[in-house]
Amino acid sequence: MADESCCDQHDVKRLIALKACDRINIKLGKSGGIYNALQMIKLAEEAGMEIQLGAFLESRLAMTAFAHLALCSPNIVYFDFDTALMFSEDPVEGGIVYKANGVIEVPEEPGIGAVPKLHFLKRE
Repeated sequence: MADESCCDQHDVKRLIALKACDRINIKLGKSGGIYNALQMIKLAEEAGMEIQLGAFLESRLAMTAFAHLALCSPNIVYFDFDTALMFSEDPVEGGIVYKANGVIEVPEEPGIGAVPKLHFLKRE
């Protein structure tokens, strides 16, 4: 699985052309956002590659966006959404809910269904 060598759609094209890997790991923090991640997903789908969505140390706000993105392709079969569990405090209202055995419940509200808690934004 290509991870650190897979930053954007140009890397995915190169990795596919070189037959350098069977899978890719997409991290929104290094891909440049959802649009670029969607381009990477499209290329991987066309090549029949499995995809993992990964993370650095994002909060549940980002993990919620990642979870919604994960639902856009059957090729996304691996998920690294646990970084939000490493926070000593949760700065997010709403969003994904972590359940037993690695199950994640995705909100169904409009948007991503998560917002920062106001008191975290007002800290000095």
